[in-house]
Amino acid sequence: MDVRIVESVAMFGIGDGLLTVLLPDEHCSRWAAGPFRPIMEWCRLHPGLTRALGAVQLVACAALAASLSTEPGPAKLRSR
Repeated sequence: MDVRIVESVAMFGIGDGLLTVLLPDEHCSRWAAGPFRPIMEWCRLHPGLTRALGAVQLVACAALAASLSTEPGPAKLRSR
């Protein structure tokens, strides 16, 4: 998979994690529809745990983006 696609997914995850940390109730309420409804309702009822999960997501996605090679092309870890 191309490094730019992986980085784009990481950027999406960082944004989602940040919104979850800052606005857990509002963010979960917006996504409480269709197949996401049961999990989003649970998350809305547990804002502290939802914030913690958002923080983990934010850090994991930032670490993923930081570990990627700086060269365009196939995604691979940066050589140290």
